[in-house]
Amino acid sequence: MSRRYDWSLRTLVSLLCGITKIGSTTIAETTEYQACLNSQCSSLDLGTRSLTGSIPNSMVNLTSLTQLDLQNNRLTGTMPTELGASTVLAYLYMHTNSLTGTVPTELGALTALTYLYMHTNSLTGTLPTELGALTALTYLHGGEASEEEAVSDTGDAAATAKAALAWLCSGGSP
Repeated sequence: MSRRYDWSLRTLVSLLCGITKIGSTTIAETTEYQACLNSQCSSLDLGTRSLTGSIPNSMVNLTSLTQLDLQNNRLTGTMPTELGASTVLAYLYMHTNSLTGTVPTELGALTALTYLYMHTNSLTGTLPTELGALTALTYLHGGEASEEEAVSDTGDAAATAKAALAWLCSGGSP
């Protein structure tokens, strides 16, 4: 007679790999983050990992990072101002978390940034005018999923301002 087991993937991984803690991990505890701190990685994908806690200030040490994906976790706290030092960062996905506070003005220094997704958080205030300097910005997504705004291909400041206004009208809090 065969037995039927209804084990979750979490239980199977825990049993097979000897891992006792799955989920509810912080960014700094992930092997991917630790590997990036010790090398020159260009992409850090930690999306949809049930990560908790705040975004570590040590992200400033990831100087070669062009893509940072922290979407769909349970991250709290504010967006660190140190992210503005990542001058080669082109893709920043921070949506669907529990981030609070305002969008840091330092993000205006991310001159290579083309995609900025911040929707489905608890961010407040207005978008900083410094974001108008992001000439490479193609997508700014700060409101509801249906309200994604494509910035013009030229990435000019007027288009960025238009997208910022759409963000405020579709979900950003003044």
